[in-house]
Amino acid sequence: MTLRREQKKLLEQVPEVGNWTKLRKKQVSVKDLAALTASTGHEFAVFTGKSSKILIHGTSKSWHIPHDAWEVIKSNQYEWTAHSHPTMTKITVSPEDRETLKLFTWQEKSTIIDLKGNTKEFTASTQDWINEILGVVDYDKREKSNKYSWPDTD
Repeated sequence: MTLRREQKKLLEQVPEVGNWTKLRKKQVSVKDLAALTASTGHEFAVFTGKSSKILIHGTSKSWHIPHDAWEVIKSNQYEWTAHSHPTMTKITVSPEDRETLKLFTWQEKSTIIDLKGNTKEFTASTQDWINEILGVVDYDKREKSNKYSWPDTD
């Protein structure tokens, strides 16, 4: 995939696995993660603070937050906006994705984006994970009397 000029500049700032950089908010979007992943085959993650974002370059199967980046993220309570998966099939939330989100005690949800730009929002909830595996839809944990709806089996 051919990157736009702005996306090439992003990749130049995080050219290697494990690299990270701090950017102005408008310099990187969730859609940019899909383009970077399509170009490299690697995962990328973005975190949003009050006035800036952090972009991290991962491997083809995962990414990690470098200790110095985590200090900035945690002390300023950046939100984990999104990360990319190098897939064009169904987006799957991994147990590692959910465990990572649990570190962000100040937020409830994050997003995964695939190579095509499809997104999937997820939570750290084990119940949400179980519901996804079982195919339970329309589960609303805010309701006191949850009503489950099973997918049609036509």
